[in-house]
Amino acid sequence: MKCSLSLGAIIGVLIFSSPLISGERDELFEENQALKKSLKALEMECTVLTVQCKERADAIVSSDFFNKSFDAALQKNLDQWPNNEIEVAKQALEKRKAADHSFRQQFFGRASKEYKEASALVTDLLIKADEQLEQYIAIAEKYLYINEKPEWAVSYFNKAAPYAPGDERIVKGLARIRFLRNFESDTRIVDRMITAGQFTSALKILEDLLQGDPGNSEIIEKIKISKEGQRRNNIASYFKKFEEEYEKSLVTEGFDKLGLIDKINKALLTFGNNEETKNIKQLLDKILADVYKESFENLQNSFINQTIAIEDLYSEASKMADLYPDQPELQNLYEKVTKKRNEKLFNQLIQQAEVSIQNEDWTKSVEELSQVSELKSSEEVKSRLSVVTEIYANNKKIIDITENSVKKLGTQREIDDAKNLIKNTKNLSKDLDTPMLDESIGKLDKKIQSYESLLLASQKKKSPPSIKTPTPPPSISKQDTPPASPPTDDSYFINAKLDLGSFTKVAVCREAIKNKRIVVSFSIEVSSTGRALSVEVNNEDEYRRGSRETEVIKLVVSALKKSKYTPAVRSGISVVSVLNQKLTIPARFCT
Repeated sequence: MKCSLSLGAIIGVLIFSSPLISGERDELFEENQALKKSLKALEMECTVLTVQCKERADAIVSSDFFNKSFDAALQKNLDQWPNNEIEVAKQALEKRKAADHSFRQQFFGRASKEYKEASALVTDLLIKADEQLEQYIAIAEKYLYINEKPEWAVSYFNKAAPYAPGDERIVKGLARIRFLRNFESDTRIVDRMITAGQFTSALKILEDLLQGDPGNSEIIEKIKISKEGQRRNNIASYFKKFEEEYEKSLVTEGFDKLGLIDKINKALLTFGNNEETKNIKQLLDKILADVYKESFENLQNSFINQTIAIEDLYSEASKMADLYPDQPELQNLYEKVTKKRNEKLFNQLIQQAEVSIQNEDWTKSVEELSQVSELKSSEEVKSRLSVVTEIYANNKKIIDITENSVKKLGTQREIDDAKNLIKNTKNLSKDLDTPMLDESIGKLDKKIQSYESLLLASQKKKSPPSIKTPTPPPSISKQDTPPASPPTDDSYFINAKLDLGSFTKVAVCREAIKNKRIVVSFSIEVSSTGRALSVEVNNEDEYRRGSRETEVIKLVVSALKKSKYTPAVRSGISVVSVLNQKLTIPARFCT
């Protein structure tokens, strides 16, 4: 029989005959890496760009270029190149060492020149290698495809291969040569392999042959036959393996039959449920029958005797019900287990929800009652869930309005809505012990009273009396301070006032701020004792965030919070009020 060479063997003729020492390329790489580190350690003060520093910088650039070129050459396996090109790489490295010596002596101009010369050696080497590669491939392809002399072409492909082993032209060319050389002998070998059932080995040869003639119908047909045979062999192998495991399960206590069932199901998904896998399917049915009989009896006994926890029993019953959907007695048992489990879970969740309600954890109680409703929907549960959900939502609203009362209690409509919110919440929680909710309601109720008093006083004004106000300090002026309310038939209201003297004392600048002149409107909630409870900027959106103006505004807000106030008076009693204060902040306030 004619001897044939594989593609790998053809390439290997050149590679394994190389006279060069193994690892030589790696040694050059490591040596260059060490030189790079050594050079990096040399530092020099170059804060001022002198001629020497400029030459040094140029030398470093030239060194970096050499390193890139040198590393690129080493990555191309030049130790395998046929013309001993690695010697040129060695010469380039020696040249680089000379350049490093010049660099250490601070002869930077000379070093730069020597680095460039070393780089030129490497660059020229790579260019010549590419030219050589293209020359060899061109000759090889001419002999192979034009002159139809594959035996002449092989030596040139072998010469080209070390320069670029993965080049598609070389791979295809050698594959074509192998095909032409060995097609008849290889096909005879393949036929014997197919007859012997050695389909995997046959496929390997056939796929190599196909590279040499991609459209060959004879090869394609044999590949199809081999893959079908390989599939049948795999199915038979799996069946034998599953059969052995089943036999083992019969004599091994605690054997994981469910795991075996899972393996068989995966195999059937891969190969399909067909005539070829009939034996595997029959084995599966047999195992399923054995497992069903044993598992159902255990499941039934556990349910009757309550030997395991209901949740574990439910988990097992669920798996069994999914595995045997056509077993009515199992499905009936599964329904009983599910019902019992849900009843227990229902009671647990009800208890948990009631505890959450007692703790006033409205978020958790809503979640738990929702789960209860999913398990067992009743009017009682629905009603409870509806009440708790509404309390949860109302509580959030109550807290929000209380914390943002300046913006959310400004009109009678908003006040009336807040009153209705309190009324509704009290009605919902009348049968519950909710101290935290009651406290939140109490806080909002006080806010409502204060803001409603202010609103009523404002509505009852007739004519504002002339009120003498203190002259503001030179750094800041006051505009539009609301005058005191006049007396009425049932009340007398005077609005709160800012003590500008106290403001001047606390408005301390820590650094200069070159701001523009701005007019800022503030809403200040003043307590009955003359203290600022909150300060809101009404027109903050007029000024860009992070600007000098916003810096000054922050300073003024801080000062307003620390300032003293004359509290509002209603019917001779100091009350909480909201003071709307406009302040003109002059340019360069903090200078």
